[in-house]
Amino acid sequence: MKSYNSEELTTAQALSLVDQISLVGIPEIHFTGGEPIMRKDIIELMKYSSKKGLKTVLETNGTLIDKEVAKQVKSSGVAYVKVSVDGPLQIFEKIRGENTYNKTIKGITNLVEINQAVEIDTDLSVLNKDKISDIIDLANKLSVNSFRIRLVLPIGNDTKNKSFLLSPKEIVEVYKRIQEKKIRYRDTITIYDDLILNESIERLATKSFTVDPYGYIRPYPFSSIKVGNIKNIELSKILEILPSTLPKIKVDVKRIQEYFDRIHNYLYKLK
Repeated sequence: MKSYNSEELTTAQALSLVDQISLVGIPEIHFTGGEPIMRKDIIELMKYSSKKGLKTVLETNGTLIDKEVAKQVKSSGVAYVKVSVDGPLQIFEKIRGENTYNKTIKGITNLVEINQAVEIDTDLSVLNKDKISDIIDLANKLSVNSFRIRLVLPIGNDTKNKSFLLSPKEIVEVYKRIQEKKIRYRDTITIYDDLILNESIERLATKSFTVDPYGYIRPYPFSSIKVGNIKNIELSKILEILPSTLPKIKVDVKRIQEYFDRIHNYLYKLK
């Protein structure tokens, strides 16, 4: 596995961050990326987080999880592993890159075989809206513990991102198919159907935060706003000023709120 960039948090700094997260009363930590398995110390960090009593989650693309890495992940005490699967092979590799699908499926299989809890996550977009039933079928076939679907949201000025957005009608149609699968697989897999709940970055920014590989605190994963760096400021101090960033992200908050309002208005008309 590759070493991490020298400008990224060192092992000592990352362990200190886990200590600080525990001290301020945050109950869980998600190790994500990029690809977190590329950090040579990721198992050590997850073990430490688990021992501190934090609910520890690994979010990975699964491509680097061979049988030995799967055992190491299991030994770290993580609550569960989240793996992104956005469609069957052709769609998956259009999103994730060539020669990734089989590696991801093998990674999931390696984890399931040693009884490590696994959740498959899918980002719903125009690319895979007609394949959601197939993805749930695959999740059940792979014997993972749970399946969760997330909406691609209208964040920032990315035109490509906006082109992936679904109409309220399309979202409701997908939601109905999820309900059918939820009934069919109720005894074998947990399917989270919070697709049309009213989310907002404002809620996320006040209840969670993101630490990038270099130690900067951001109010949410895709934000360009850097609130401070844990290399030179204590986490507790940064969290005190984090709410002040909300006015700066009001454009994203407004876009997302309007998006969910359109969905709920459509649902109301159906009643």
